[in-house]
Order: sequence, then structure tokens, then C-alpha cells
Amino acid sequence: MEHIKNLCPDESDTIYRYLGGDAQNGILSCGYMAKSARKSQSQFSIPYYSCFILLEGTGEYLDENGNRVRLVPGSVVQRLPDVIHTTRVDEGSGWLEFYVSFGRSFYQALQSVGLLGGVPTSENGRSRACLRISEYDALLKRMKQAADGELYPVLADAQAMALSFFAGADNEKESGQAWVKEACRILDKYYLEKEAARLTAAELSMGYENFRKQFTRRFGISPGAYCLERKMRTAEMMLLSGQSVKQVAGNLGYSDAYIFSKQFKKYANETPSRFGGHTF
Repeated sequence: MEHIKNLCPDESDTIYRYLGGDAQNGILSCGYMAKSARKSQSQFSIPYYSCFILLEGTGEYLDENGNRVRLVPGSVVQRLPDVIHTTRVDEGSGWLEFYVSFGRSFYQALQSVGLLGGVPTSENGRSRACLRISEYDALLKRMKQAADGELYPVLADAQAMALSFFAGADNEKESGQAWVKEACRILDKYYLEKEAARLTAAELSMGYENFRKQFTRRFGISPGAYCLERKMRTAEMMLLSGQSVKQVAGNLGYSDAYIFSKQFKKYANETPSRFGGHTF
């Protein structure tokens, strides 16, 4: 809570990084944003994904149709790409949010399997939000200190943080959804490992076969397919950042660049060299 006390309504502590130099799809950002009423955002939209959890203060959210939702500490708000909305800050409320932002394609990967998107606002609970200040501080520190070539694991951390904003939201009306989010959060830590599914099952205190069947039934794809999609999304950003096909293959754990190229073409419908605009 000390971190909150040190930020007044006109101060913020944020970091903006860019994967591959792409200011939109490559954006990677997080931090504490303090706002006063004059910093309310009316009829506002952004080309990438962002979400925040309100730590202090009050206000309201209005969607593009004018529907209103009251915002209080613990409220979670999603800013979906190119969706117009308004966020109003109550005068003198001492508004402070912690936000996470990343590129459209990474949001679309999570949205396509139902992990993000949906209703733009939810409720996480004030006590739960404030108890996690140390986790927010840790992500902000990692994002500030990471070298450009080390940003991909930080991106996974940022995605996991965004998902965690909704863990426990609205009392988790569906326990299955909560389980899937936790499983994906852990898989995101291990997706480059050959035994990612087994490591995840172990953290969930489950047998491998039981985990694989439960994940596939609830998520719609197998743990292996989920990890492969994460690899291919990461490969896209690496290629766009200028890395060669051979470098990307090696960084993603492939011993043979040909195998990587074959998988990437099947996923993206074009070769990695053509996608990245450079030679093998």
C-alpha cells in the first residue's frame, strides 16, 4: 500500500516498450496511472488492447451506446482495440489504476479462445486488488529493466497479468473458466519447454493425462496446440523485429530451422522468410 500512498492524482509511473519497433501491434506497456477529473477520456479508442484495475478513486465507464457502469476500487475495465468508450474520473476521488497494454494480435489470440474480450467491465474486489501491489511492482520493474531481446517473456508475464485481473471477477460464476485461465497462465510460463504440459499438470497437482483431457475438453484445443500457437505468435513478432529465420528457430527451441519453417507456413499460410521480409 506504500506505493499507492506515494502517488498523488497528478503523478504516474509507467513504461512503454515496443516489440520490433512497432508502435501499435508491438506495444508493451504497464504501470500506475493517476488521474484527475480533467484527465477523463471521452469518446476514446486505441488501436491495441489495454485493461486496468482501479486501485483508488471512483468514476464511471460509458460504452459506445451510452450504457453506464459505476467504477469503484476493484473494478476492472478492458479497452478493446478500436472500440469507442468513455472513462470519467470523479473530481477529487484520488483515482489510481494499474494497467497493462499489448498489441492487437496478442489480444486476438487470447480473445479467439474466450480468455479476453466479452463484457468491458467487471468487478475483482478491492481487497484482492490491493493485496497484489507487489505483483504489479514486479511486472513494472521487469518491463523497465528488460533488454529489447528479453521482452518476449515479459510479454507473456503481461498477458498473464491481464488474465489474472479477471480471476475471481464476479465471484467466478464458472469455476471451469477460472481453471482454464490458471492452466493457460502456467502454460504461458513453459510454452517453450518440450514438457510444457507435464510441467503445468504438476503445478496444478494433476496427472498429465487428466490435465490433457480436462484442458482439451474445456478449452477446445490440446495443451500442445495451445503452446504451438503461442510459439507461432512469438515467431511473428521476432520475424518482424528483424531476426533471421534461423535465429527465430533457435530462440524458440527448434534444432532444425526447416521444421520451424514448415510449422510456421502451416500456421501463417506463408513462409517465415516471406513474412519477415528477409532471407533465411
